Amino acid sequence: KETKNEMQKMAKSLHFVEAGKLRDKLFELEKIRSKKKRA
Repeated sequence: KETKNEMQKMAKSLHFVEAGKLRDKLFELEKIRSKKKRA
């Protein structure tokens, strides 16, 4: 049970990190897009 819980915790944090990266990428894309619109 212990190892399984650890694996799940790791998977969750990894997923969280990946989600954060994706959100950052989308945020950057939106910033670039808004800049182009203004120009």
